[in-house]
Amino acid sequence: MLVEAIRFKEMLSQQLIKISSDPFFDNLSGCYCDFNKDIQDSNWNKHQFVSLENGYNIVGYLEANIDRTIRSVDSLSIINFKKTWSPTFSKDLKEFVFLLFFRYNYEKINFFTNTNTRNEKIYDKFVNRYGGRIVGTFMRHKMLQSGIIVDCKHYEITKEAFKNKAEKLHPKEIKKYENI
Repeated sequence: MLVEAIRFKEMLSQQLIKISSDPFFDNLSGCYCDFNKDIQDSNWNKHQFVSLENGYNIVGYLEANIDRTIRSVDSLSIINFKKTWSPTFSKDLKEFVFLLFFRYNYEKINFFTNTNTRNEKIYDKFVNRYGGRIVGTFMRHKMLQSGIIVDCKHYEITKEAFKNKAEKLHPKEIKKYENI
């Protein structure tokens, strides 16, 4: 279930602390981990949600940074707190993208991931399935907490391309958002 992060600010902070020392999650952040995520009081600059399992357990965090001048999302933070992709988190991630395009009416989403990670394969499949594209790779672009410097892959997907694919794959969901 996708819920506004402000309602779970303290629990979200605890989840970030919990994963910060686990090397498995080293790819999530840059050279530090922000335990006190800056949860905004409004959605003017960012849309921030948590993914809940069983109505209470936080399994993920989803954030979109907004560029309102061109009605686009200029970056995403997608954090899965589990070591495997849960069905709940996958469903909430898809709903998050639907919200960005059809409720908030953004024209494009840009996002990045570190290369050679589990997320890279998932995002490659996602943009291929929904009409996005791989823009390119930034070489030696980000330092992890471990001190390793990694490459980052840049993706983009437009509302038009997403809608064309989603109408074929999820026609009921498109109709649901048309009525908002």
